[in-house]
Amino acid sequence: MNATRLNIRDSISQCSRKAFSLIELMSVIALVSIMLSMSAPTLFSMLSGRSVSLGLNTVASMTAQARQTALSGGQPVALVISTADAANPNSTQGIILLAAVGQDGSGTMQWKAKCIWNRLPRNVLVEAFERSGGSSFFNNASTSAGGPLTGTLPVQMDNRPVESYVYIVFYPDGTVSSPTAGPAITIRQRGRQTAQPDFTLVVQSDSGRSKVIAN
Repeated sequence: MNATRLNIRDSISQCSRKAFSLIELMSVIALVSIMLSMSAPTLFSMLSGRSVSLGLNTVASMTAQARQTALSGGQPVALVISTADAANPNSTQGIILLAAVGQDGSGTMQWKAKCIWNRLPRNVLVEAFERSGGSSFFNNASTSAGGPLTGTLPVQMDNRPVESYVYIVFYPDGTVSSPTAGPAITIRQRGRQTAQPDFTLVVQSDSGRSKVIAN
């Protein structure tokens, strides 16, 4: 009987030593909370930086594809970036390639999609670079500036017409049509309050090749 009581007391003592006390448990919870609050901004910054890099890769690959498609297909190809609701944090932009397929009876150039819309990450903002002479990309109302693509695009995005966009046109001889020499676009984290974008992609007007500048 005494041996049984001794074994029970030993078991209770061992369980007490193994279990967390209430104070210890609260201390662990508080420590974890502090660590999470300290790491959250860093984690958000890392994820945002990754999104900007993904956005840059999308823009750069589509730009290279536009040039190559024009060279190999023997037809003008427009690199088009949607800009509607670009300032809205819940919106996403898209990039698409349109190829010129000839003029209609009125002499207006007709365009046909060469791919589907490539969507940019939600927290990434792409904008046409502004030079001293104005925007370095044509927009949807650039008729007076010689822009070959105007009005509503021939392809919808999210089942809605696209009427706000910027673009440049690559030609089979390697040249690029744009309002200014050296058209460029900036890529930045959406909503970030800074004067400098994260990256700037510049296209050479005489060759269509592009380079990325990290700011």
